[in-house]
Amino acid sequence: MPYPRLTVHRHDRRKRALITLAGEIDLESAPLVRAALERCLYDDMHTIDVDLTPVTFRDCSGLNPFL
Repeated sequence: MPYPRLTVHRHDRRKRALITLAGEIDLESAPLVRAALERCLYDDMHTIDVDLTPVTFRDCSGLNPFL
């Protein structure tokens, strides 16, 4: 049975970004999380909010991008 993919949705309001992650955050999907966060920094967002409500699984390797 394949694992659910991670989806990343970004909504901007002025200099504030809301990143909504849905699915599983693990070693394989961590680069997607890192890329989304880095893109917010590149776009000069002052505040980055992350909604993890729809995340069904996360492990320590998948949380490294937040560090």
